[in-house]
Amino acid sequence: MADYSEQISRTWKEGQEIDVHNEMNRLILRIVGKTVFDADVLSEADALGSALTKAICGFNSQVRAFIPLAINWPTLKNIGYRRAVQRLNRTVRELINLRRLDDSDHRDLLTMLMQARYDDGAAMTDKQIRDEAVTMFMLGYETSASALTWTWFLLSENPKAYERMRYEVDSVLRGRTPTFADLLDLPYTLQVFKEGLRLYPSVYMFSCRAVRSVDIDGYYFPAGSILVFSPFSMHRSPDYFPEPELFDPDRFSRKNEALLPMHAYMPFGAGRICIGNRCAMLNGHMVLATLAQRVTLHTWQPLPERNPMVTLRPKRPIRMLVKHRSGSKVRKLQPQASVYASAAAVCPFSSGSGHERLDATPRDAS
Repeated sequence: MADYSEQISRTWKEGQEIDVHNEMNRLILRIVGKTVFDADVLSEADALGSALTKAICGFNSQVRAFIPLAINWPTLKNIGYRRAVQRLNRTVRELINLRRLDDSDHRDLLTMLMQARYDDGAAMTDKQIRDEAVTMFMLGYETSASALTWTWFLLSENPKAYERMRYEVDSVLRGRTPTFADLLDLPYTLQVFKEGLRLYPSVYMFSCRAVRSVDIDGYYFPAGSILVFSPFSMHRSPDYFPEPELFDPDRFSRKNEALLPMHAYMPFGAGRICIGNRCAMLNGHMVLATLAQRVTLHTWQPLPERNPMVTLRPKRPIRMLVKHRSGSKVRKLQPQASVYASAAAVCPFSSGSGHERLDATPRDAS
């Protein structure tokens, strides 16, 4: 994650205007290709990225269609969708076939899937392995790239938070490449990513099926009902997040986050949590820490319109200017105010009085 982040930063020239969503797509595609298949997909990044996007768009059209059409009907969208899926399946099948000829342990997800066994000792079929790998590849790529895109935009719009994050990574890393062990010493950087996911959760809507009849606050749902819940809406509830439209990473300081009721914050769903949630958090944390040392990204554009597909993408490119940072000089940082200094978060479902005042003092960035 750190190596690929440093590599992509070196391809950006001083003063260059980049489409940050496209660049995060390229970066995350390489990272996910390496962690899932132990393969560098740089040479195929554009083709795979296009296929992934077309597959997601096709799936989204099926879900949102008023009258869903059979996927084998020869409409233009269906043809594009099937070709994209075939492209992805072909790539993964080739990787599986190559791995069958290689006895070494690549310590990646594909190896784990191929070595997995059921209770009776049976292995997964190649089709099962392919389906699992494609799912992890597609969702790991799409969710992380979208989350990082929105986070960079929010940092550009909030220079004090951006400066505080840079101060933290400069103080801890002092110019060297971050390692896994460094992440414990970079709490504010993780808070930034969590706050980005609060405002722009990659998957903005989930559904679940009631396994039994249930009454929720006077509303009756028979067994089998499909219920839809939206992290995007929940994360903007003033009951849990004072001034919810404000970008404030201090919401996720250790003390403040511990006071949030369960499921007030659920960027990866609730109940059945997304299987890739820890990998996504690690990915975002590491990419932010690595790039914050190397470059500053700034946009002059207003907030772009959201494109709610399976994930929450920007509807148009987010153009950002690149400024390379020289060295890692650490300078004194002035403390900044937090919304928690003047507002109390109220949880209607908490015990006691129902009013919990969160920590009003921002933690020092160091």
